[in-house]
Amino acid sequence: MITEEEWDRLFDRLMPLFSVGIGGLSIALTIMALMRS
Repeated sequence: MITEEEWDRLFDRLMPLFSVGIGGLSIALTIMALMRS
């Protein structure tokens, strides 16, 4: 089992990656939409 402290540390590490991933995805979708039009 993962302790609460380890989970918090993991979460702190994953959260920036998650937001960067979502940002990159929305940028990619915007570029695709612009290229089609």
